[in-house]
Amino acid sequence: MDLDARLVVYNIQKKNNVRTLFTTAYCYDLSVCLVRQPTFSEDTHVHDSLRGRQPYERFASLDDCVASLKENGYEIWGIEISQNAIDLESAAFPAKVAFMPGNEGQGLTDKQKEMCDQFLLIKQFGNGTASLNVAVATHIVCQRYASWREAQEVEEEADARADGLAGDTDASDRRKAPGKEALDGDSGSAKAVDS
Repeated sequence: MDLDARLVVYNIQKKNNVRTLFTTAYCYDLSVCLVRQPTFSEDTHVHDSLRGRQPYERFASLDDCVASLKENGYEIWGIEISQNAIDLESAAFPAKVAFMPGNEGQGLTDKQKEMCDQFLLIKQFGNGTASLNVAVATHIVCQRYASWREAQEVEEEADARADGLAGDTDASDRRKAPGKEALDGDSGSAKAVDS
């Protein structure tokens, strides 16, 4: 299964947050969907070391961005404190997912919420704040996604190896003590070798 994730950057006000979101996307191998952000410039909004290296696509509107993502099979997952949000720690992500964080002050707009297929909640245990900084919350989500993706890839590789062994009737014969047998390169069958 090919896994891919995108990060939708829309309605983010602070340059430092945009910069950190780009760095986070690069760190966890996500492409950025940059929506509007009229003052955006790579010179000021992307870290020096990432300029020209972090893939991103610009969209004129949120509608255009979401339509493109949906056409290409992506689900939109909002990072939002919501009654129907699922806990980040127990999330099983779809093969193609686009994460959409909200604005620093207001979170996701009603329009953004309507476009989301799912919402993610980062559990908090202290009483001091209602929410995390947008860049911090997004970083946590992307790190969790990257760990999940890596686990899926490891599991897929293990399944492929197991399938290869299960379909091989001579596999048990080939796992004899070293020096006792070698593989015949042409036929794939085992033959005895003098020690």
